[in-house]
Amino acid sequence: PANVSAATLSDDWKCGDIGLSCSKVACSLEDADCACHRRGWDGEVVLLTSAGAITATYCSPAGAAAAHGMTWQDAQRRCSSKALTKAKIESSTPPILRYATAWDGEIKRREAAKAATEKRKVAQQAAAARQKDAAAAAAAAAAAMAALRKPAEWAQCSSCERWRLLPEGASAASDAAWTCADVGVSCEKVQCSAEDPECECHAPGVDRAVVSVSPEGRIVETYCSPSGAAAALGMARSRAAECLNTRQVSKVNNVLRYAKDWAEEVRSRKAEARPRVTCTLCRKVRVVPPGITIEDEEDWKCDDAPENWFAASNTLMRRQRLSCETRECSTGQPFCSCQANMGRGVDQTRDDGVIVRHCSVAACARALYPDAPDAELWKSNVVSCIEKGKPYAYDKDNDEK
Repeated sequence: PANVSAATLSDDWKCGDIGLSCSKVACSLEDADCACHRRGWDGEVVLLTSAGAITATYCSPAGAAAAHGMTWQDAQRRCSSKALTKAKIESSTPPILRYATAWDGEIKRREAAKAATEKRKVAQQAAAARQKDAAAAAAAAAAAMAALRKPAEWAQCSSCERWRLLPEGASAASDAAWTCADVGVSCEKVQCSAEDPECECHAPGVDRAVVSVSPEGRIVETYCSPSGAAAALGMARSRAAECLNTRQVSKVNNVLRYAKDWAEEVRSRKAEARPRVTCTLCRKVRVVPPGITIEDEEDWKCDDAPENWFAASNTLMRRQRLSCETRECSTGQPFCSCQANMGRGVDQTRDDGVIVRHCSVAACARALYPDAPDAELWKSNVVSCIEKGKPYAYDKDNDEK
């Protein structure tokens, strides 16, 4: 420094005698005006290989510039780069210069990340070992319980020839004829489809039979329960329950329904026959709702209908009055939605040229799918054919309607 004379220093003087640390890099330029001589200077620069190894250290960007034959601005730009990751260093153009303090921080970050990775790996290995031990313990417990549990015993009914799971304490080893009634089960109950003693159908009082229904409305197969249907069809029990709860429909594949729900659905389509009357003005045939009596059918007009004509069928239509403008119902059911003057009528042209008039899209869909499971899919098919202007169905062999 300017306030220190070389004559005052001893032959064995140290950097500490002039207030410097021995770890500080010597001036690469050997120039008194170099920035590295400033107090508190920490702008040392390191030269790196593509692998991240330090091959040289310079006192400042100017010292690195002099060593590599470049301007100090270019050296400073290279040193100021924030690309410190391994991938960035490997792709950098030599010479690779970085500030020493920044590179030291990057090395510490890498070491911390490596230590965290090792710690996480050890924790994962420990967790896997615990899971393995728990699984082994559970398997051993299950094997022990299975050894204590008596094997399930099945018997075939001599009347319906269906196999039933015998409850504990019951046996069918005798020569006498055995029937389902011996264990309190009706012969009408479906046989276990899963052939599994743990199936839900064996629970007392449980009747959750499932039917597989074709798109034409024909029962293809009957299963004991959702679990039995899942086992027979090769699907998960949750998937079978989802098909039942969402009322799945399909044009070509069978669908699943609870047997009781399907029986009620089929029963609801068979509407009770109701008397009809013809209007003398519009000549439309009206279905007489329950509770309404027509005294003079020969001279009856739509305007003669009482105010409560729609009251029994739908609470939303109680204020509606029957008139000659009301659409004629094609279903013959007193509760048809067309009676509310809502929706659109559909004209269907048959192959022989006869036009069939339907009172609504729903009525047309039900006429085309008389026995199919209820679904909005059939109505959307009708609407799609109307909007696209295409025939409803084709013969695949000759492409004719």
